[in-house]
Amino acid sequence: ITFFHGRGGTVGRGGGPSYNAITSQPVGSIKDRIRVTEQGEVIGNKYGNVDAAYYNLEMLVSATLNRTVIDNIADNNDLKMYKEYMEEIVNDSYEIYRKLVFGNPDFAMQIKGQTLDHILGSNFSASDAERIVQRLNDFERSMHYDYIPGFLPFFEDLKRHAVKTAVVTSSNKLKMEAAFRYQPALQTMFDRILTAEVFTRSKPDPDCYLLGMRLFETLQEETYVFEDSINGLRSAQASGAHVVGLSTTFPASEVASYANVVIPDFCEFSYEKMLQVK
Repeated sequence: ITFFHGRGGTVGRGGGPSYNAITSQPVGSIKDRIRVTEQGEVIGNKYGNVDAAYYNLEMLVSATLNRTVIDNIADNNDLKMYKEYMEEIVNDSYEIYRKLVFGNPDFAMQIKGQTLDHILGSNFSASDAERIVQRLNDFERSMHYDYIPGFLPFFEDLKRHAVKTAVVTSSNKLKMEAAFRYQPALQTMFDRILTAEVFTRSKPDPDCYLLGMRLFETLQEETYVFEDSINGLRSAQASGAHVVGLSTTFPASEVASYANVVIPDFCEFSYEKMLQVK
């Protein structure tokens, strides 16, 4: 038996307790050896003292021996049926994955506004995620981060009225660093910049905006959120804040379902107009 600490779940994830998970493995899948991953936070509980360590090691060893020597001869028809089932599962999983990512023309819009960790964890395998992150980092380093028309005059109007401001973004620190290189003033313009690393849950959960309210010690009825993605708009709406939707990404008719008011840009918007949003 080989033990190592790595990323992932317990031995029994998806298969019940460790003993049952091991003994339920298909015939021939455990040939005298099994590699076990234990989560770091439970290693102390399972192996932190001699009695616990002996108990857990004996359980893993006995399960491995059990699966190795008991019922180790399988009927050929059973093996053939098992392989057919597994092949069917693999093919179905592959087709569903390809349909989700490549067969859905709205996929990019559906994930817009979510954190990268949430997008990758919900839609991609670990190997795919690694390649995606590398390509994404390369792409974002060459992106242009231009202000929406009218933003700077509107922002200056907010500052004249001593309004506290924050960027609450699903982007991670690496992407924000790319934005700072393109727009250096962004680093000091806002009172706070909250990135994906500080949120417990991704948009459309309101966690990010509620965190911003707590940090500013402000109330929902005193908070105004400007959003352009559907997930971001849903997050803002769920937080209880006043929501100004920007139709820069989605049609105004679609944005209107999640916002108190919709604007195409900031050119005709002001502090006084913002206060009228209810």
